[in-house]
Amino acid sequence: MNRFLCDPHDLMLNNMTAFKFSQKLSNISIYVLPILALVGNSLTLLVVFNNIQLNHSSFSVYIKSMAISDTLVLLFKFISYQNKESKYYFSSMCTILIFCGEASVLLSIWTIVAITIERTLVVLFPLHIKKFVSVYRARVLTTIIAILTIIVSARLLIIPIDTSVKQTKRCHPQLNWHSYRQLNMTITQFGYIYIPLPIVIIGNLLTICTVKKAVIQRHDLLTHGNRSTQSNENQLMLMLLMVTLMFIVYFVPFTLTNIISRWGLPFNICFTTKAFEIYIILRALCEFLKDLNFCTNFIIYCISGRRFRHAFYSLHKCNTQQSINTSQYSETNKDRIVCNNTFHGQATYSVGTKPLAVAIADVNSDNKPDIVVANYGSGTVSIPLNAGNGTFNTQTTYPVGTNPYSVAVVDVNNDNKPDIIVTNFGSSSVGVLLNAGSGTFSPPTNYTVGGNPLSVVVVDVNSDTLPDIIVVNLASGTVSILLNAGNGTFSAQTKYPVGIEPRSVAVVDVNNDNKPDIIVGNSGSNAVGVLLNAGNGTFNAQTTYLVGTNPYSVAVVDVNSDNKLDIIVANEGSNTVGVLLSTGSGTFNAPTNYSVGTNPYSVAVVDVNSDNKPDIVVANYGSSNVGFLLNAGMGTFNTQTTYTVGTNPWSVAVFDVNSDNKPDIIVANFVSSTVSVLLHC
Repeated sequence: MNRFLCDPHDLMLNNMTAFKFSQKLSNISIYVLPILALVGNSLTLLVVFNNIQLNHSSFSVYIKSMAISDTLVLLFKFISYQNKESKYYFSSMCTILIFCGEASVLLSIWTIVAITIERTLVVLFPLHIKKFVSVYRARVLTTIIAILTIIVSARLLIIPIDTSVKQTKRCHPQLNWHSYRQLNMTITQFGYIYIPLPIVIIGNLLTICTVKKAVIQRHDLLTHGNRSTQSNENQLMLMLLMVTLMFIVYFVPFTLTNIISRWGLPFNICFTTKAFEIYIILRALCEFLKDLNFCTNFIIYCISGRRFRHAFYSLHKCNTQQSINTSQYSETNKDRIVCNNTFHGQATYSVGTKPLAVAIADVNSDNKPDIVVANYGSGTVSIPLNAGNGTFNTQTTYPVGTNPYSVAVVDVNNDNKPDIIVTNFGSSSVGVLLNAGSGTFSPPTNYTVGGNPLSVVVVDVNSDTLPDIIVVNLASGTVSILLNAGNGTFSAQTKYPVGIEPRSVAVVDVNNDNKPDIIVGNSGSNAVGVLLNAGNGTFNAQTTYLVGTNPYSVAVVDVNSDNKLDIIVANEGSNTVGVLLSTGSGTFNAPTNYSVGTNPYSVAVVDVNSDNKPDIVVANYGSSNVGFLLNAGMGTFNTQTTYTVGTNPWSVAVFDVNSDNKPDIIVANFVSSTVSVLLHC
């Protein structure tokens, strides 16, 4: 450093305020920041692992990688300092900790680079988004980055540490290795400063400019059409700006001071003693800012990510809910049920862990509809049998595949007993549990489908009178069709490409040709896709219709009494329900949107007030209630009325479960691991 001073003899290192300030900041960085990193990044991992949407997106792979690597960066720095200062000093630990520290830094920084490049490619080439975005590709890329960082950092393991008695500075290389150490420093600086920083800045600027240009070009369309898409793009721009700003704030000042420290000031300029003290303070601050990058991501996610904030809040609600007794329905519970307008207050029944889907069918042939639930967390299907009068017995559970997500109950082997078909999100398969009689089921037979299957429907699509299986696959962006081969067995899947992150599917004849068509809600592309049946169980390429943000659930029902089936979609991101009226021949008008609760995850369309007009029923995950939008006629709907259910309802079904000829509401509550039953008054 002294070579930058105009008069090096004026420097008194031990008495300089700048060096004392630098030492205090260094101590904070060594002792405080690792704690912040451990807490913040642990919370990040907890939120991601406990939220299905976050945990199974490509960005979650990068978020988890950064959370782990960022924590390790500061922990290794702390351990390295303790090793140098401790009386139990180990020279062999020096090279190991230097290696681990650099590998962690490189993994964190180049994960940010990977996110930037992926996002930039998606915005620049939206038609090829499936080539760039998937959980599998993100995992592969993260693994490659980790392997490369280990290989690049391995060179540090060969640097010998000077352990001579005269050596008072611990963890310093032997004298003849100093030049090699300088080369290593150069490689390190280029690896995590000079190369990645420009890539991140340029990539984010390109993305922002491209998105801004697209918003301007589509302004007139969005003004008269779907405003939720505009809102989504504005949110994306805000998040990109936040990421870019924080990366610049953390790393650009550090990079500039690093350049001065390594190559000096330009044009032979030198520091006065006072200017040099200021430089030392600034350099310490820049070093501290660089370390802050590894412990503040949790705060950045909470500020810039609406879904992350909601997931964190839901996690808090989950912990609170665990202290409340959510035992199954009892006589005490029953006495508290009162009629609230159209429906009684809920009765709750315990099921498996994290139930996602609910279906209603009489599985034991007693003419009373039973409840069938897919339990994502426990890997089971629960069946509370109907005990009469709309009450249900304790569940019977059957193990299925990993993370069951959706369930359908249909007789697939023509024995007049309904069978269970369940999608296994984690094992990318569909399980078929044949009914063995009296409401019991055989172990599942599994069939491979696309990556991360979500919604399932069982309908005869090839006119052979045998019900076939139709599944949407989140990760692969496809619809799988498994034709029924007879006796409850199914042929290998046929796949059709649809939009980005399809989450929901309905199979109904929308063009009046007596062949059922496929309707898909594509949450990643904010669109509904319609695949018309071409005959013999084959389908044409999809026609897409823009809807709200993140369509999670679709239903197809004639809501305006014109004998043409209309599409109703729950838009999780924009908190709306969209109604697309049919124009005939399988085409649809632009949606009319109606406000509902927070994060509508599931929608059903049934006449609940006996006026011969189908009404909309929606499960609002974020506000923990069920919303009813009564049909006002001509395909328009009134403002929703809400009824409280369990914590974070995920799925809703409407069925008369107490034989009074009035539809009742059944809801699967994800966080409270219960099923709510709201009987019609």
